[in-house]
Amino acid sequence: MSERPQTFAFTVPGTPVPCARARVVRNILPDGSSRTRGVTPSKTSSYEERVALIARSASARARWRPTAKAFLLDLMVFRAVRAGDWDNFGKGVCDALTKARIWPDDRYVEDARVRLFLDREHPRVDVVVQELHGCAHCALWSVCGKSCPEHDDGNGQVVE
Repeated sequence: MSERPQTFAFTVPGTPVPCARARVVRNILPDGSSRTRGVTPSKTSSYEERVALIARSASARARWRPTAKAFLLDLMVFRAVRAGDWDNFGKGVCDALTKARIWPDDRYVEDARVRLFLDREHPRVDVVVQELHGCAHCALWSVCGKSCPEHDDGNGQVVE
């Protein structure tokens, strides 16, 4: 695979907002029946829109035109206080990048890393997005010089 994967990075300044669970709202209709729907909290929606706006700008500057259908996401979350779970920070950024059309859907993220840090003076999220060509496992295993277990026949031979 001679094609070099595209990568772009950006920073979302300000306090990181973890993705909050949608609230279920039940509406009673005039005919007496009811309808339920999930409502994303406004703080989560606003933050995702902000991340999406910054991501669209960064991807345009990087001339992001991915050809792969698999992606790597690396997040460094700098919080002012120890609050929020790592997976909720990741989910919020993934949803924002889907809204920004960085990828078709976050199900295409095959490798993700979320690291949490404290920085009371400069809270932010540093984001790196990279396309993966081929198998995400091969990309990871090539770093250590070993064969990917999904493509190794057990005798050191690569199988497609």
